[in-house]
Amino acid sequence: MTKYILTTFLLLVGLHSFSQENNIIIDADKFSEEQLSNIANIASPDGWVLLKYEGENHLSNFSNKDYILYFSIKCTEPSQKPLFLIEYSNNYRDGDYGGIDFVSSKDDHREVIFLLDGKEFKNPFKNPDEIQFEGFIEALKKATVLTINIYDYTASNELELNRSLDFKLGNGELLESTVNCY
Repeated sequence: MTKYILTTFLLLVGLHSFSQENNIIIDADKFSEEQLSNIANIASPDGWVLLKYEGENHLSNFSNKDYILYFSIKCTEPSQKPLFLIEYSNNYRDGDYGGIDFVSSKDDHREVIFLLDGKEFKNPFKNPDEIQFEGFIEALKKATVLTINIYDYTASNELELNRSLDFKLGNGELLESTVNCY
């Protein structure tokens, strides 16, 4: 029992001191498997977080407790296209959904609409026009809330709102980070 308490205490002290240092740029290579599975508890809840893992950079947003948003907008390889991915967090429902993809820019079975502080930008990741996409990114840097509306097609081929997700947009300077897009 004492070993368990000591281990838990050391883990909490380590996580607390790490999170106090820098919780917007996280070198996940230094984490244990347990810490990696609970990364949302370490990352900034205020907006963007840059995860460095196995030589790659990933721009993430953990501000919605039930979902994790991944944005790849400045790709390391110029031939790659910007993309987004939303996956369930470990907090969603009973926790068994954690890590499962919910929707992405590659999803052809749903329609996704992005709103920045209430202003609609359609889906800038769908056939991104460079000028339109840059306008979205510039607005994203200044906005405080990103709302993503996800629509499903009904049997009569009409759109029906599935859900609306909000993400905080703090740490906007991280949008300039070059990340892996695949």
